[in-house]
Amino acid sequence: GYVRNDIASYPAIKVLGRLGKDDLVTAVDQILPTVPQLVSKSRFNVLKTLFERCAARGVNDEVKRLMKGLKEGCGSRPVDLVTTLCCLRDEKEKVKDVEQLTRNQYAIQSHGAQLLTVLLSIPGPSKGVHESLLALPSEHLIRLATTSMPTVTLLTTALSTPAANSLFQKSLVSTVTPHTSELAVSQFGHNLINAIAEVPSKGKDLSVPYHMKEAVMNQLGAHEAGLRECWMGRSVWRSWKGDMWKTRRGDWKGWMREVDLPQQAQQPVAATRGLNGKHAGKKEGAKDDEVAEAPGAEAQ
Repeated sequence: GYVRNDIASYPAIKVLGRLGKDDLVTAVDQILPTVPQLVSKSRFNVLKTLFERCAARGVNDEVKRLMKGLKEGCGSRPVDLVTTLCCLRDEKEKVKDVEQLTRNQYAIQSHGAQLLTVLLSIPGPSKGVHESLLALPSEHLIRLATTSMPTVTLLTTALSTPAANSLFQKSLVSTVTPHTSELAVSQFGHNLINAIAEVPSKGKDLSVPYHMKEAVMNQLGAHEAGLRECWMGRSVWRSWKGDMWKTRRGDWKGWMREVDLPQQAQQPVAATRGLNGKHAGKKEGAKDDEVAEAPGAEAQ
């Protein structure tokens, strides 16, 4: 009863976060029949907490049952998962307070995107999210990339998550490439273009081939002047090492082909960070300096 209520759902979320494994299973059993109703009421933050806690407690059967209920509430087609949770369906509602509706829709969309991002961290449900993103038309992908930080984070997380479908990253980048210059100067979209540069060039279930990255860089090079006019564009130009691409093309090709090394060694590097704190801190500091270039960047 609490999780279905707009106000009471917040203390209910706090309670769910403190439950032990057995109590959590009992709570999920009680909530499961109402999952489609929670979707219709846009209680996406409750569902996000349920998936997070079930994954943390290792109750995989409950995760599968929750995912089944989530799909039932969103729709039978793969694309319905993202279009429902991220409010991409073009439904015209007649309301008096348009501004209030816009604020509510933004909050609902953010909660839905955060729920999908959590699902990407769970092996079973992540496959469904990848399939749903692949089924989206290009205009909806661009809309996700430019709407808010939670929605673009969904795309960047999906891009950096190994997919059962080896074509996922390639298909996503192929769809985005014609819109590279537009996204590179977008407040949120530039994060997606930066994320493409960090994906390995070789790999079985996580890779973007060199020739596709080169196509993105060619788009950026053709709009260099426009990129340099805003901090988002300058951030993208640095991430893709645009100056190296212009003056030392051979070095740029070598750098781009070596991008996969730090990605594959990410966990071992994190484990030895304490032994190499000085070196790691230097790299992180350099990255922070790049972000801090524009005075309003952090606030935006």
